[in-house]
Amino acid sequence: MFSLPSWLLVALKSRRKWKTFIRCTLVLVATLVLLVDDATLQSMGQAGFFAAILAIMLPPSMPLTLFILANMTLVIGMLLGWACGAAAMAAALKARSQTLLIAQLQSAQALLDPNMPAALQFERLMFNGHFLDTRSSVVYGAFIFVGSFFLAAIRGLSPSLSLLSIFALIVLDVMCSYGPLFYSAQYTIAKQFLIPTGYYLAIAIASLVLVFPETLNHVWLSLLLLADSVFAPIKETLDLLSQALSSRPSDRATWESFTHTGTNLRQVVTEGAQGLLGQTALLDVEFSLGKLGPGDLKKVSGEVKSLIFQTNGLLSFLTFVQEGNKMDEKEEADLGRSASSQKDKRDGMATPDRLTWLRREIREHETRHGHSLDSLVPILESVSEIKVFQEGRVKLIEPYKQFFDVETGKLKETTKHLPTTEKFTSRSLFLCFVFCDTLLVFSDRLSRVMRLVVDLDQKRSKVRMWAPSGFGKIGRKLMRSKGDDVKGVVPLAMGSAADPSEYVDSENSTMRDGDGDEEATRSKHEESHRGVDHHRRNPDALPPRTGMGRFAVRLGAFLRWFKSAEGVFALRTAIVTLALWIPAVVPSSAGFNYEHKGLWALVMAQMSLAVYAGEQIAGIALRTVGTVLGLLLGMAVWYIGAGSGLGNPYGVVISTTVFVAPFLYIRVVGPMQDAMLWILAGVTIIFVVGYSWIDSHLEMLTSSGVGVEVGWRRALLVIIGFVAAFVVMLFPQPTSARTLVRKTVASSLEQLGRVFASEVDAILAEEAKGRKGIVERPDMGDQLEGVEVSPKEKRVRILAERMLTIATRLQTLTPSLDTGKWEPQLQGSWPQHHYQALHTLETRLLSCLGLLAGSFVRLDTNWCYILVHKTPFLNPHLLADIFSTISVLSHALSAGYPSSFLKPQKCSEKKGLLDNGYSSTTELDPSPNKVDGVTIGFEELTLDVLIDDQLPAHSTAVLAISSILAIIDEIADIIRILCGETSFEGIGALHQEYLNGEEAMLYHA
Repeated sequence: MFSLPSWLLVALKSRRKWKTFIRCTLVLVATLVLLVDDATLQSMGQAGFFAAILAIMLPPSMPLTLFILANMTLVIGMLLGWACGAAAMAAALKARSQTLLIAQLQSAQALLDPNMPAALQFERLMFNGHFLDTRSSVVYGAFIFVGSFFLAAIRGLSPSLSLLSIFALIVLDVMCSYGPLFYSAQYTIAKQFLIPTGYYLAIAIASLVLVFPETLNHVWLSLLLLADSVFAPIKETLDLLSQALSSRPSDRATWESFTHTGTNLRQVVTEGAQGLLGQTALLDVEFSLGKLGPGDLKKVSGEVKSLIFQTNGLLSFLTFVQEGNKMDEKEEADLGRSASSQKDKRDGMATPDRLTWLRREIREHETRHGHSLDSLVPILESVSEIKVFQEGRVKLIEPYKQFFDVETGKLKETTKHLPTTEKFTSRSLFLCFVFCDTLLVFSDRLSRVMRLVVDLDQKRSKVRMWAPSGFGKIGRKLMRSKGDDVKGVVPLAMGSAADPSEYVDSENSTMRDGDGDEEATRSKHEESHRGVDHHRRNPDALPPRTGMGRFAVRLGAFLRWFKSAEGVFALRTAIVTLALWIPAVVPSSAGFNYEHKGLWALVMAQMSLAVYAGEQIAGIALRTVGTVLGLLLGMAVWYIGAGSGLGNPYGVVISTTVFVAPFLYIRVVGPMQDAMLWILAGVTIIFVVGYSWIDSHLEMLTSSGVGVEVGWRRALLVIIGFVAAFVVMLFPQPTSARTLVRKTVASSLEQLGRVFASEVDAILAEEAKGRKGIVERPDMGDQLEGVEVSPKEKRVRILAERMLTIATRLQTLTPSLDTGKWEPQLQGSWPQHHYQALHTLETRLLSCLGLLAGSFVRLDTNWCYILVHKTPFLNPHLLADIFSTISVLSHALSAGYPSSFLKPQKCSEKKGLLDNGYSSTTELDPSPNKVDGVTIGFEELTLDVLIDDQLPAHSTAVLAISSILAIIDEIADIIRILCGETSFEGIGALHQEYLNGEEAMLYHA
């Protein structure tokens, strides 16, 4: 059954979206009026429809400050293209042969018909290539080649400057395609684009000031409450958890649906946060009227960031339960397929690993004693109100009290001597503790946000004018190589920018609080990397010590850039530009090229090129669909508005607005990654109608035709541009989006390992305080004045910032996972499902790291000591194995080499070995003081421990680390399939023998 997309349903109910659409539609109507008005059409010339095209490509759908910032890049780009074109014209005129020019003028004079205007005949001769000069054309060719290479490099390296690059290319194309046809200086050729652009910008800026005006300050506050931004998805997350608590965890289909919805909500919250917090740095570059100023909103931004971080932790409970259900389902399927499964049940040989046997035992014990999740979750539901939540944890312990002595709080002697099959287990209880802990931390974060809002409301009781204080940030915003603020304005650049597989420090600036204090930002950045040397050294050369040596290093880096994906992309752009430019300067084809608007084939080829082949092919397919749809509707619009005559201005404006408005609406409210289809459809409608009107109402040297004639010519030009871009993409070889996916997944895994190392380091720092006698209770942020936070909280905020960066990178990789399958599969089919699985696993790993960071905030120094010294999870041997495994896996996947493993055990099994010192399955007993077969830090579980308010945070940390190890094992299995494995059985067996001996001595000495 057909249903509307969720984003469209949200937009249809949003008053702000409708106001924005009305403003954009009025601007579109105004540009169409300029097109059909004779006076303005005469001033705009042959490209009079360009203003209407800009109204679709770059509608006034953003705050005034951001619109001006985006259009500043557009205008600067057009002026840059104009300057390059003017320089090319000046140099070409100097190179032109004066002897040849005199001969050309004389021959032209001889060809004139005295019965026709001489000026018109001279113009016709010029555009037919009569005055072309080879030396002059070569100069133009050099300029357009170098200029297109330079502008494409900007487009590839800095997505924030995509508008600058694209419109500079368009103007440069015009100057260098038509300039060689003139025998004298004509520096104002570019005005046919500059004048319509000026008209459009004046109308758009006026509309932003007069029609439903709003500042970035106001938009920032509005986005907090939108259904696709921050607070609304957070509320939906809480509603989802309420629904989950009212159902049985054993209902696998229902919980799978809950988990899927939770995953989508996590993505919506992260995207909303990225869009919201990404604009924070620009809040103080505008005049705004309101109670709250830029500084106030940045304080709110820091708290909202923490709230978002903890919201993702709320969904961990759903994920843990669903993963357990999936493992149970897989085990049941394996038992059904293997007749020997029941026979081998006790020795664990029926399943792929030892832990499966343990899971069976735990499940049987919990069912026997009424401790399963089906029994405990209803208790959570009954105490889900905040006012009774603190006492609710005690109710969770009620089913376990029968095994404890009420007076001493210790296990009863009868319980201790029960056979293993009769003992109770506590894994489900600890899972419920995860829910309790994450909800408590989330509630604290929410209360901090609300207290801050109340505090600001009391301080800012009057509306006032806030003056800008950060104009210097505009330049830094534009020049940032990885910023998404301006890139998101118009999706003209297909593909990814500047090697997304590389994680650079500057990326973190997107999610910073942006308080404007550069020294504070720098110190914060240094603190986030304290103790970590990120400097990459060249193993083939020592660091340079002289000025000439440093220059040589920079020169080498510059030359190596030409071999990069971005360098190859720039070279391809220059080659396809030169190839499609040549017909414009060849005497036999110049007239034909001018008559049939060959310039647009050149522009389409440049725009359809992308850094990676998969993105380019998918982009061409998307643009083709949009162009075909636009051509069909454009021809219909023209004949509806014009009838059989030359066109009625009222009919043309009305019919064009009616047909373009739906595409404009989706362009304004729809997701940016799908906007190109709707942009191309709307732009093509404007092309057909605009050229048809101009051909009928403006005196031109050549006729483009109207309606169908314009349509098929436009289609042919688009096809030529696409084919040229596709051909140049194949040489020297396509830059594969599959390689991008592989390297990005590999580098993301490496970054996740670094985040985990930072979290472990933070826990060890707190534990060191405990050994020094410094006992600190976790502060839950009672103080709020100035929003000062503890050093522990600062650590977590820095970690949250790094994790949000990784989450954003993983989300931006999602389109490449789909577009990679568009590439020619000459080397075999692409294992898309494996990379999709790796992407999902890394997202889960990121969630577990967030959960661990959240629990760290709640742990005091004593419990950090227990986590470090009483559990095997932070054992140095295990940590060394984890970090070495992550390093080996990431480098193997990045380079495409087989991975080498000496250890036959998985990390999740290794922790059990470190805890028990044995490798047999009989040592993995489901004792109540153990989780997944390993101790949680207590030789004996007591009621005092269960009631301790630190236990939920401790349980959360233990389960988070346990899940991290299991996920790393799953990632390792997939990478072994993808890359292969180099194994040495003899060395591995010897290594295992020595390892078991060392562990036995360590734990049983």
